Amino acid sequence: MLRFDTIKIAFPTLFLETVNYSTFTAFPSRKHVDRLNYCLANPCPGIIYIRIGDTETAIEFSAKILKAEYPQLLSTNTIRKALANIRTAFPGTFPVEEVLRVAHVLKAHQTQDFALTRPFADYASPLAGLHVSRDYRLVSYKDETLTFLQNATGRDREFLKLYDKAKEYARPANAAYRATLGAAEKQTVAAYYGDKVRAETELNGKRKLRQYFPDIPTAIMLTDLLNSTSNPLASQFAEITSQAYAAIDSPASARALAFADTLSHKDAPQFSFLKEHGFDLEKIDARLKALNVAKATQCRERKKYAALLASYLAHETDSPSVEALRELKAAISAPAL
Repeated sequence: MLRFDTIKIAFPTLFLETVNYSTFTAFPSRKHVDRLNYCLANPCPGIIYIRIGDTETAIEFSAKILKAEYPQLLSTNTIRKALANIRTAFPGTFPVEEVLRVAHVLKAHQTQDFALTRPFADYASPLAGLHVSRDYRLVSYKDETLTFLQNATGRDREFLKLYDKAKEYARPANAAYRATLGAAEKQTVAAYYGDKVRAETELNGKRKLRQYFPDIPTAIMLTDLLNSTSNPLASQFAEITSQAYAAIDSPASARALAFADTLSHKDAPQFSFLKEHGFDLEKIDARLKALNVAKATQCRERKKYAALLASYLAHETDSPSVEALRELKAAISAPAL
């Protein structure tokens, strides 16, 4: 079953039963100069944005609208409660079942939370080191977040994030949401996220949604999306990291990664230099000469590289990094229950 952290839906404005327009910011309609549209931003934790337009109303909301049930995320099991909670917090009313029937999706962030056997940094560091795809750019934050950004322009550019959910949940940005919970609820939600890593793909715009949900009609109706059998998160992760995982499945690359795990901060750059030159000491000599390194220094450096190469060739231990990366791939590829 698919789960989402954030969804943006749109439905006909005529389905709004009542609206307290005094709580909205009014601005001129782009289509009709004699009409106003209305915007309400961040009215409560869980509602990100509401826009009442000439013909359609758009609501962007997150799983935080479920309050204590936030860890269950947005799915077929929770969507009615999410819409009912939106209706309660919304400065107006709308029929939940009718909106569920007619709403189509403009944005969806598919999400999967899972527990791993090691700290998140043990997965983030080797994955960042092996990432070689030309279609995405990798951005990391400390040892807490890895974000793969598609090398494209426009608002529908793909994002895929892997992050330590426990640390993200504890940040000040989530303080307003935590304040909506009772003492026991806070403990339950915090305990759930205590050992969780989150994988999340941000599919912004109809074009991306149609690309990654080919099994549903192109209108991308909310109910169709929630019942889709596609798994964009797994397929996108596989696409982005295909070259990285091909590298660790190569015996030579796996051995190099295993040996790199044993090195100190001082030796790691030398090993990278050695690897870059194909573990060929003659090429190392030529490069040192090209860099105008003094002859005496060249001799000392060659001995260091020769010793490092000998240690590498004798190394046969499996790499903890390879094991960690394979565990991560298995967790993301496994269908969410």
